[in-house]
Amino acid sequence: MSDIRDKAARILDSIPDRDIRSNAGDEYFRYTGLAHKTMADNWAKGGIMTGCNAFVGWYGRELGAKEYLGRFDLSTYVPSIGKRDAWIRSSGVRRPNRGDILRHKSFHVDVCDGWDGAILLRIAAGQGGKGMGCDVLKHVRGKSPYDANNLEGWIDIDLFFSEKKYDYKDPLAMWLSGWWSVYDGNQYYYYFEDNGDVTYVKSKPNAMGAPPKLPLNQGAWNFEGNRVVIVWNPVDGGITVETFAGATIGATSMNGLSNRYSPLYAKKI
Repeated sequence: MSDIRDKAARILDSIPDRDIRSNAGDEYFRYTGLAHKTMADNWAKGGIMTGCNAFVGWYGRELGAKEYLGRFDLSTYVPSIGKRDAWIRSSGVRRPNRGDILRHKSFHVDVCDGWDGAILLRIAAGQGGKGMGCDVLKHVRGKSPYDANNLEGWIDIDLFFSEKKYDYKDPLAMWLSGWWSVYDGNQYYYYFEDNGDVTYVKSKPNAMGAPPKLPLNQGAWNFEGNRVVIVWNPVDGGITVETFAGATIGATSMNGLSNRYSPLYAKKI
């Protein structure tokens, strides 16, 4: 493992594998910096505060982050501080590793604690609340096999803490980025982002400079020589891989093949 993964493992290993309740001594405060009274006062006013953000913020600081990472807007915040490559949009193609910071679609953040086969393990606060009369920090085991659709994405801590500068101006990536019209007997519109993400919709986009707000699916793309290879999030019983030839700067069209569907023709919009 990398140095930052080793450090993450030491931090996570230090957290007891039992319920740590906000109203039972100082242990909860140790891992969150959030007092039970602060939440209780919030609940009394009709709020729903828990410590999920506070725990992730504490964890990020323990790792050495200068920024506060216990926040819900990670998908836009991480790129805004020059770490675009460290934000991994959940697509089913990649999985988080132990120590990565997870942003759930259900307005929750916590930390990946590894895997038991297909079961995602996490450490999370926010496991209690007003109804319980306290918040709880605990180790959480998934109740069913991992579903990438439950996550918005995650911070890859190797990339976040790397001193390597990501080249956002790679000419080939800049050429590919944006909207493409794709036809395989049916009409689709793909939006390529220069960080390796791709999404699609079936309706012609109105906003040409931004990805779709409600994509029908997400995937990850990469260059293999002069080819663009897309691996889509699994749907309809399998993973779809599409390979487009002719990826050269200045090209306005590409021909593609799919492992599951008809040949494709892509044209840059």
